[in-house]
Amino acid sequence: MLNVLLLVSLASCVSTGSGKVVIARDPPKKTIDSKIKELCNLPTLLPERELTQAEIEAYWGTDRWSLVDCYNKHKARNEVDGNK
Repeated sequence: MLNVLLLVSLASCVSTGSGKVVIARDPPKKTIDSKIKELCNLPTLLPERELTQAEIEAYWGTDRWSLVDCYNKHKARNEVDGNK
């Protein structure tokens, strides 16, 4: 945590090349990409009939991809918010 505070402190200081150090009045804030603000996909609705093996795999793959995407959104959001 101390490393992060030190890094933020150093990032808000800029050298002008003349030996002077200028401290930024409003250092840039962490911004949240709109992609990680989106809601996660709900599980795929399955038809009410027997599915072929290919259909099962396709639905599973879609749901698995959505689950991993949702995990990555939450992880990124927590990193931006400072919760790890």
